[in-house]
Amino acid sequence: IIEQVEDNLSLKNVPESLNPKNLHTVAFLPILGASIKIGRVDLLRRCAEFVKKSPLVKEVYILTDSQAIAKQVKRWGVKSIMRPKALSTAEKTIEDVLKFGLENLIRKGDTPDAILFFNYQFPFRPAQIIETLLHDLLHKGVDSVIPGTPEYGAFWVEDGSAFKRIDEGFTSRERK
Repeated sequence: IIEQVEDNLSLKNVPESLNPKNLHTVAFLPILGASIKIGRVDLLRRCAEFVKKSPLVKEVYILTDSQAIAKQVKRWGVKSIMRPKALSTAEKTIEDVLKFGLENLIRKGDTPDAILFFNYQFPFRPAQIIETLLHDLLHKGVDSVIPGTPEYGAFWVEDGSAFKRIDEGFTSRERK
């Protein structure tokens, strides 16, 4: 949970090694198949443009299994990494895809200091999310930072031929 973002982002008196501007940071936006659109808004493009605006991100890569997506993002000024169809099966995880992207960069002689993963299907991000993530990565003694927010909706899982609710039900937020 991100709290008081702006108060924590001061870079005054920070050693150069702890300044996010000095990192080689890349962003990975994995996509499977075609991009999702809401009305006329292409969520992949929206996310790519959001990430490209940050001066802290040196390159944005779309990890895709679609030649059409690869061509499309090139027009936006974004690079793509074609992943094999084997990484588009239900058995493969997002970790497998991200690992493939990193290995691809390393083979080309590009070793980033930090990799930001963006789920393009989530269109609502705080304006300072990139700065906050990199700040926390550098200054809190951690090797991974994951943004999150409390979710109070209903959660269900498929259990055989039925669905089973796995959350606390309609309990008030104060009791959760």
